Amino acid sequence: MEGCDVKKMVAVLLLVLGCVTVSGCATTVETIKQPNDDSVVSVPDNKQSNRGSSTELLNASLGNDGAYIFSSAHPSYTVNSSGEKTVMAILDQDAVDHRSGLYSLTTSCIGAGTLDIEFMVGNNVNNGTLECGSQPRSVIVSTRIEQTGNGLRVKIIPSKGSDAEIAYRVDIS
Repeated sequence: MEGCDVKKMVAVLLLVLGCVTVSGCATTVETIKQPNDDSVVSVPDNKQSNRGSSTELLNASLGNDGAYIFSSAHPSYTVNSSGEKTVMAILDQDAVDHRSGLYSLTTSCIGAGTLDIEFMVGNNVNNGTLECGSQPRSVIVSTRIEQTGNGLRVKIIPSKGSDAEIAYRVDIS
């Protein structure tokens, strides 16, 4: 074999291995662009339940078109090896600068339980509560920052015994 053929074969092999590795991953990543620069924020899609149609219904009701940040539906609990459920809080935060504007956090859920929601951009914090039901329900918590603020935090705490799918999106205007 000539050197060029070997290089081509190695390149093809690496490409095939890369595709197999990527397609074999269990975690999907939603990617969105920051509106104030070219950086990208990634939020993992943590599908740990097998609710199927409830997850799809919740994601469809919330939509991710044009979202500043989007986190698709995932359960309000984790399940240990013996099948016991433990309520799981959601805490997503960053330490980057966010431009001035009105930030709106839309939180949606389907299932049983109540969610306590805290939304912070820069130094501004607002709170909300959402009661989950058999159909998707949503609440919007907004905060305005007048100048560039550092850090954005979404904190969602399900009530004890919650059995729900939770999704959220952040929009800026």
